[in-house]
Amino acid sequence: MPKLVSAFVALLCFALSGCTAEFGSSTIYVLIVGKSTQGKYWEAVQSGAKVQAESEHIKIRYVAPDSPDDVEGQLRLLREALNTRPSAIAFAPISPTSAVSMAKEATKAGIPFIAFDTQLEGVNPTVTVATNNNTAAAEAARHMCDLIGGGGSVATVSDALGHHTEIDRYIGFRDGLREDCPKVVLLDPITLDGDEDAGLAAFQSSLKKQKPAGVLFTSADAAGKILADWKEGEENPVLIGFDSGAEQIKAIRSGVMAGAIAQNPTGMGAQVVTSALRLIENKPLPRLVDTGFFWYDKENIDKPAIQAVIAE
Repeated sequence: MPKLVSAFVALLCFALSGCTAEFGSSTIYVLIVGKSTQGKYWEAVQSGAKVQAESEHIKIRYVAPDSPDDVEGQLRLLREALNTRPSAIAFAPISPTSAVSMAKEATKAGIPFIAFDTQLEGVNPTVTVATNNNTAAAEAARHMCDLIGGGGSVATVSDALGHHTEIDRYIGFRDGLREDCPKVVLLDPITLDGDEDAGLAAFQSSLKKQKPAGVLFTSADAAGKILADWKEGEENPVLIGFDSGAEQIKAIRSGVMAGAIAQNPTGMGAQVVTSALRLIENKPLPRLVDTGFFWYDKENIDKPAIQAVIAE
């Protein structure tokens, strides 16, 4: 008889989706809401999370829209995640400002809420698991300094300089140049978001009038827009970027770009699980859990470690 009662309670709990019991035993359940189900990057995030969850003996579930541009679809998945009341939620916002109310709702309900991959804007989650973009951009500055010989001017091109990710990359690059290349002049940032034609025109004007020795793209989108119509000349600047994408990978292989900084999605997935578990156990964590990065160029682009973290 006790066995029947136990089975009934377990089934009732599962049906109501309001607790984390699984077949009558207490189980930690972390729900991870990513940006996409497609692509090598997000496959690597899932792989890292799965391996870490197995080692920690906890249950995870990864959900995401098919497209990394589907903000509404991702928000529906986050709403469903809140309704199931998991032990913790990890959320990679497609739009940095769209999920603020639900993040606050999760915190009010006592559900540990982690942002990962991209910072949320307008709310401070307990922890963000992501690349330290300031540190990564400082590394980009060191490479730029070496490549241009420590002098001249450098331009930056951003797709959306109003977002934390690209702001942090710009600031980290600026500070890195000040530290390693004090003679280099950093030109005013060029932003493509909003009026893309005006941004492209400003970039072309900068190339002709200011003749920068180097250019940093602070996102794959910015690089893709510039490289789509890139024409090689006698005095091309040194180009470096962030993340990957078809245009950047092609440009690095051909020598048009010197290299780029790639994030570490496998490590990110693992750190999401570890950080969620620490929050559930009320253990301290820093505001930002740094997941690291890689520099890649023509020499190492085909190595397994780099192929695992870049995607066209």
